[in-house]
Amino acid sequence: MSDSTLIQNWKQGIRDFNSGRYWHAHEAWERGWRGLSEPEKTHIQALIQTAGVFDLVRRGRPGAAIRLARLALEKLGRISQTGGMGTRFPRVEIVGMEDLLIRITGFSEAEIAAKLPTFSPESRLLLSPP
Repeated sequence: MSDSTLIQNWKQGIRDFNSGRYWHAHEAWERGWRGLSEPEKTHIQALIQTAGVFDLVRRGRPGAAIRLARLALEKLGRISQTGGMGTRFPRVEIVGMEDLLIRITGFSEAEIAAKLPTFSPESRLLLSPP
């Protein structure tokens, strides 16, 4: 997949995520991630899983959302252990993603649906290193 196609998919995922269309964001980011190198590949997988967390909450599956949040956190931890993100830009970021996932994993299944409206995560395209 060409870089321009990948970037278009990322942009579509950003638009979908920021409009609360988490499943569609997941699907847009899903296209092309397998061709990425590490650590970008694992980073995009964590984004895909984070979008899945919000979709699962919306679908009334808080237990599955908490489990998926833990998997996304594990991927983010793996990136940190290997020295952080690589140099490929642009890339997608969900502002405060790690903190958000940590908070979600601390909720009970009963609390998670009530807490979702208090979160307003936003994704963006980074065009240069942060």
